[in-house]
Amino acid sequence: MVTLLLSPFRLTLVRAAFVILAVVLALAAVSWLIADSWVDDGDAATLAFLIVFGVAIVGATVLWRASVTGRRRRERTLDGMLALSPSEFESAVARLMRRAGYRDVSVVGGSGDLMADVVARTRQGEHVVVQCKRKAPGQRVGSAEMQKFIGMISVHHGADLGIFVTTSEFTLPAIELADEHGILLIDGDALADIAAGRRRIDVDGARAA
Repeated sequence: MVTLLLSPFRLTLVRAAFVILAVVLALAAVSWLIADSWVDDGDAATLAFLIVFGVAIVGATVLWRASVTGRRRRERTLDGMLALSPSEFESAVARLMRRAGYRDVSVVGGSGDLMADVVARTRQGEHVVVQCKRKAPGQRVGSAEMQKFIGMISVHHGADLGIFVTTSEFTLPAIELADEHGILLIDGDALADIAAGRRRIDVDGARAA
């Protein structure tokens, strides 16, 4: 029942808070064991715990920031996007959407996602469904995939706007089909520009590719 009361974005924040809390508690437990094994006196053990725990928190923070910085550097190039796993790619697209001004952005891709990898809302409150396809150069998105996406976003998800993102290209029939149904297409070249900050995903629904 709790998850029904939370937006996708807030639910993501709650999960992140639980992960952070679990890490902090684990570091505290390990720090206490180390301090207790070093010092027998209670006050000294408490002081040792605080020192070890502080060092552990600082170390964990440094490692986390280094990981985030490295990931963001990889996501600024198309080659970096291609090196991501499918789930990492979906998360990268979600971050680009937040940067562009979309609200309540949440990654929902996975088994049985029904062609919805990321969901969000525009500033005007429109429901957006995004399909992310991390394809190697030359493996273009065809009309069959586009047909399936169009059918799912309108019939199943009831979305106001569909966005199809790929690291590759779209075939001409897929582009024509997307034009007919108002689907926003972002190909590899456009994605590279967006990731590098040279352009943004248009929140008003104009074509970005």
